[in-house]
Amino acid sequence: MTGNLQRYVKPLLDEFRVAAYFAGHDHDLEHLKPTDGTPHYFVSGAGAKVRTMDAPDPSAVFAVPGPGFATVSVNEDVMAVDFIGYKGEWLHRTSIDRPPAFGR
Repeated sequence: MTGNLQRYVKPLLDEFRVAAYFAGHDHDLEHLKPTDGTPHYFVSGAGAKVRTMDAPDPSAVFAVPGPGFATVSVNEDVMAVDFIGYKGEWLHRTSIDRPPAFGR
């Protein structure tokens, strides 16, 4: 996770109890989960172009420099995120329970 994301965005995500943050600029597929557990960070930017990865972020649950995409499905109680490779193969899946409402 980059310094600017940690410094400027993470406080807002924490304040508003954001469960997941999605980005697509980096040309890879990643699921990052910091040690404090929230939020989950998802990167899906490898639809056409990929980049080499040095060492994955220490909070990486999943990191692939190959082509693919992410799908997200949401219902009342859970959000599921799947990463699919360019040949249609399943690469990674996670689910996130609905966070408690404010004031509870």
